[in-house]
Amino acid sequence: MNEPRTAFRKLVGRITFLLIVLHVSIAVISLLLPQDYAPLKLITFYRKYILIGPFFQDKRIRHSTHLFVAYHKDGKWSDARDYANDDFVYYTNHPWRYDKLHAGDYASYGASSLSTVKQSNIQASRAFRELNQYVNEVLIRQQVDSVSITYLKKHYLLEKGDFRLDTLFVHRYDPSKVDAGKTLD
Repeated sequence: MNEPRTAFRKLVGRITFLLIVLHVSIAVISLLLPQDYAPLKLITFYRKYILIGPFFQDKRIRHSTHLFVAYHKDGKWSDARDYANDDFVYYTNHPWRYDKLHAGDYASYGASSLSTVKQSNIQASRAFRELNQYVNEVLIRQQVDSVSITYLKKHYLLEKGDFRLDTLFVHRYDPSKVDAGKTLD
């Protein structure tokens, strides 16, 4: 009575094993072949979508943005930190902490919104007030005399294998003189 069920399980197990062997074989072949040698569409498909994904190819990684925050306290400036990058490094060492991967998105979004605001009106903008509140309450978490925020765009030059930095804005200010943004929950 259990023979058909056992036979089916064996068949599914064999098919699964063959698919795994086929997948590993294609993956190994596509890794060992030179990049410019890809006569088979299957190898190209594996390289693009299965092995490293469509978004992590050198040709597609063009730029990244970075928000650096430094603060002045007790007569000394702290080192400028890219908190989003710190969270990303933490995530790479603790991949189960997915929340760390996107922790800096709010600050990056606020900074990108500020890059379109005129420098003379920056502290009056809602985006700046919200970013200031986030920087002080979530990132710095202490009373400071001044804050410096620097927003950079890092361009990867594929043909040179080098980076070019563009400073989108730099702003130093006294956080106690900025109106509150919206409530952060």
